[in-house]
Amino acid sequence: MFFKKKAPKKRVFVLSLDGVPYTLLQRAFAEGKLPNLQRLFAQNGTFRQMHSVIPTISSVAWSTFQTGRNPGKHGIFGFVDRDPHTLKMYIPTGAHIRTNTLWEVLSQAGKQVVVMNVPNTTPPRKVNGVLVAGFLSMKLEKAVYPDRYVAPLRNLGYVIDVNPMLAQKDLHGFVDRLMEAVRKRKEATFYFMKELPQWDFFMVHIMETDRIMHFLWAQMEDQDPEFAPRFWEFFRVVDETVAEIHEALPENTLFLSLSDHGFTRVKAEVNTNYWLREKGYLKFKTDQPRDLVDMDSTARVYSLIPGRFYINLLGREAAGSVVPEEYEAWRDRLLEEIPEIQDPETGQSVIQKVWKREDLYWGPLVKQAADVIAHPVDGYDLKAQLAGDRLIQHTHINGMHTYDDAYLFVENTPLRDKQPIYLYDVTQTILQALGVAAPEDMDGESLLL
Repeated sequence: MFFKKKAPKKRVFVLSLDGVPYTLLQRAFAEGKLPNLQRLFAQNGTFRQMHSVIPTISSVAWSTFQTGRNPGKHGIFGFVDRDPHTLKMYIPTGAHIRTNTLWEVLSQAGKQVVVMNVPNTTPPRKVNGVLVAGFLSMKLEKAVYPDRYVAPLRNLGYVIDVNPMLAQKDLHGFVDRLMEAVRKRKEATFYFMKELPQWDFFMVHIMETDRIMHFLWAQMEDQDPEFAPRFWEFFRVVDETVAEIHEALPENTLFLSLSDHGFTRVKAEVNTNYWLREKGYLKFKTDQPRDLVDMDSTARVYSLIPGRFYINLLGREAAGSVVPEEYEAWRDRLLEEIPEIQDPETGQSVIQKVWKREDLYWGPLVKQAADVIAHPVDGYDLKAQLAGDRLIQHTHINGMHTYDDAYLFVENTPLRDKQPIYLYDVTQTILQALGVAAPEDMDGESLLL
């Protein structure tokens, strides 16, 4: 009697490299700097450029990926937000995501998942498997579900994130810490592969790629003799890590890799609240405001990073001054005047495009978004210091995010010729690959043929 051999189960493994630009990889491949990634991405599948989100912030982008929905449905609109009733500012976390996630959908379908280090997964949600939260988790005790894996990760020396403040004090030490964090994440990946050998979906996120480019992008571009080699030394560690993980994947695993945005050199940081004060639209009760609660009741508009403008609306904001009948007129004024902001050092416009929120987002949470959203010209990083005394400033941060230069790689799989590709398309693609129906309110479409 002959028995038919059982086909190996279908699996999906995602390795995400935060902020790595498609164009940087292409350049590195041409120069032979990342041989493992070059062999994998350039010769063994579909490698495409992809769009990010507006605003181009990791917490918004990865919330979009992990939910398969635009911000108007998941509710994360920036790295900081405010309670309009109190004007207190806060950092949104995974607790503020207002819908289910990819790993929850997979868990409910009976799939076993391992998710490690993805931004905005703090606090970790209950899944069928393991979830180790990303950089907003400061302690392992509050970052791991189920908590029985806290001790093994601690014993491995697992690193959630490297403090970016170290880059201001010791740039060499900062790079050393980033490389160590990547190595420890690789060790944790191998640990969970052995601990949960029947996994269906596995995702490992490398946040450190974003970290190094904020502080060493200019040195890399300028071929700085001291720090450009350190930049590429770090990326060789990433290159080797991807190769080792890929080599360890079980048979019949669909391997995907992606980033959430691109990167470019910072020309200048632009303080949008300074611009509003100069226009007479924003006033504070003190010369050194520390929070929006210090805003004067005569203020008409204020902003939050990056490029999000709020009307100080009577009946919504705690210090509201603009009557509802004038709301649209103020939004129209901002749409007309924000593009006029110029770099006084060069005369160059710093704004690429401005939207009303309903022209950018869709879904039940759109009214939580800023009233007007501005996207900068590449190189102009929009900030919103409350007490800033100048429009333009230069800091130690020399790399910033870009919108249209993320990447997607899918191994041994042709994809539909869809342009542009968005993050929620990748979510749909993963669900189709695993044979799980997407919730009806998910955005995007699968890229699989």
